[in-house]
Amino acid sequence: MDIQKLDKNWILFSLFFFLIILFLITFNSNFLGKNILQNGTVSLTFDDGYKVHYDIAYPELKKNNITATFYILANHKDLFESKELMNLEQAKEIQDNGFEIGSHTLNHSDLLTIDSQELNKQLAESKQILENAGINVSSFSYPFGRLNNAIVKEVKKYYSSARTTIPGYNNLGNLDVYKLKSIVITGKMSTKEICNLIKENKNWLILTFHNINLENSSSNVEWDISLKNFKAILECIKTEKIKVKTIKEVVNEKRN
Repeated sequence: MDIQKLDKNWILFSLFFFLIILFLITFNSNFLGKNILQNGTVSLTFDDGYKVHYDIAYPELKKNNITATFYILANHKDLFESKELMNLEQAKEIQDNGFEIGSHTLNHSDLLTIDSQELNKQLAESKQILENAGINVSSFSYPFGRLNNAIVKEVKKYYSSARTTIPGYNNLGNLDVYKLKSIVITGKMSTKEICNLIKENKNWLILTFHNINLENSSSNVEWDISLKNFKAILECIKTEKIKVKTIKEVVNEKRN
């Protein structure tokens, strides 16, 4: 038996086996890495279209290179909850800078309390008004988070997705795009609590914001969050290197 030839073959076999193992490890690492990236997606959403979203949230998001989805009231003529709203030109500017604008109906009507004709008007006309202003609209947010199967059926006629206020993470493997869950941010929540939600997310986490309190202090309004805490949440996202996408982006990726 040629010992030298046997040793040479053994070395070649070992090298070949090592290369196969290395390839499998690299492939699996990349595959898992992509899954981790996809399963750790966060979306920031803002309801009602307050002017503070345009004046404060939008510039802060731009500064931190973080995108978001803004659900606005398309035809609310007066103050909403004693707060000024952004106009359609401002909403168009936000969209033109890489953000998403969605519909939150015409005037924040409770969809469970109106008839089918008014429901259709709230869904169709709000989208039409926004589109007439040059805004592309595919996402919807239920006012007060209130919905039923009949409402969902109508929403599907006009929109590609709809966000609720049902708390929880969204499972990308079993996703109902017309009943998207979200965590509503309130002034009672600490930034540590919110950051933990972001870090523990393994699928798709949607955060819902309302008013931003510029006083950097606690507010008596449940849905208000201080500017200081809002900045801290953005800092958490940056520090943890969280992938942030608009609702439209995630839904389109899921469908494709």
